[in-house]
Amino acid sequence: MRCAARDGPKNRSATVAVLAATTCGYYLSERRPLAAFAIVLVIAGIAGGLMMLRSPAEERVNRLDRRRVEDLQQIERAVNLHWTRQGRLPATLDELSADAGIRISANDPVTGEPYGYRPLDDAKFEVCAVFETAEPRELQISSFWTYGAGRQCFQPTAREIRPS
Repeated sequence: MRCAARDGPKNRSATVAVLAATTCGYYLSERRPLAAFAIVLVIAGIAGGLMMLRSPAEERVNRLDRRRVEDLQQIERAVNLHWTRQGRLPATLDELSADAGIRISANDPVTGEPYGYRPLDDAKFEVCAVFETAEPRELQISSFWTYGAGRQCFQPTAREIRPS
């Protein structure tokens, strides 16, 4: 038997509606309309909350896409450190990884494929990843790192890191 909570918001809502109807029918047959009304309000609140939740599979995909953005931001910070130390962009992610004190996640967490990286000019570079979905609006942190489904590339400019 499958659990309705895993089948998405529509099936969860249907399950809640059936429970509400059954419970209210019982209390109405016992001539307790106030209790039935209170139950309807509580169950409507629960149903509304369930409608706003994503399925576990959707949450997993969003979490992996957020991880990809974090990895690309980590690469950007590492490039900035390399730029500060060497005065130039690294030619490859391998060269960047070889720098002392730099640790980056250079591969996609699902496929294991390396993220895209290439210098564009003296200070500008490109980092790319393949995203499974478009970034949900409520999770958007920065307009620069906003992504859609598929291969997305970002073109930051290296900046010198100054001690605080």
